[in-house]
Amino acid sequence: VDDLAATTTTTKSDSPNHEKEDIQHEQEDLQELEAARKERMELMAEELKREKELQEKEADATATVDPNSKFQYLIGQSEVFAHFLAGASAAAAGKKKKKK
Repeated sequence: VDDLAATTTTTKSDSPNHEKEDIQHEQEDLQELEAARKERMELMAEELKREKELQEKEADATATVDPNSKFQYLIGQSEVFAHFLAGASAAAAGKKKKKK
């Protein structure tokens, strides 16, 4: 019990020193957090810049595509989907015949 009392007495007398150290540690922690936040923001800004540049390059690449080749591609796609539509309309016609 005497050791506990001695420790408590010592702690009370050192309290102002500990408070200063605590405040100093808190300030250091805040500075570290602020530095990490700034670094993260810089990294995000760089990534955003790279992404915008990539999108601009892609937009330039699609702008140089020949309009005739785009048209041919779309015609090909419509032929593919026409096949599915023809199958769907035939299936619908078959269901009507069965119901009668």
